[in-house]
Amino acid sequence: AASRGHTDEASATYKDAILLLSGVGADRRAAELWFELGGLLQDVGEAAAALDAYRRAAASTGLTPRIPLHEAMARAGQRGRQRALHSVPTS
Repeated sequence: AASRGHTDEASATYKDAILLLSGVGADRRAAELWFELGGLLQDVGEAAAALDAYRRAAASTGLTPRIPLHEAMARAGQRGRQRALHSVPTS
C-alpha cells in the first residue's frame, strides 16, 4: 500500500499487525514492525509520526529514556551555545 502512495492504509495495516503480535506476546516482532513503520513514515516526510513509531518500537522492547526528550534537547542546546562561545576568537 505504501508503494502506491497509500501511507494511511499501510500505517493502519502495520498497526493491526502490531496489535495482533502484542496480543500474543511477540513483543520483539511488534517492535520490529514499529521500527519499519517509523522508516516508512520518515521516507514520506511524516517526521512526527515516524518519531512516535520509533518511540513505540523502543517501548515494545522495554527501553525507556533516562531523561525526558525536552530535557535532553535543552541540554544539547546549552552545550551547543557553550561551544559556540568558546570558539569565538578574542582579540
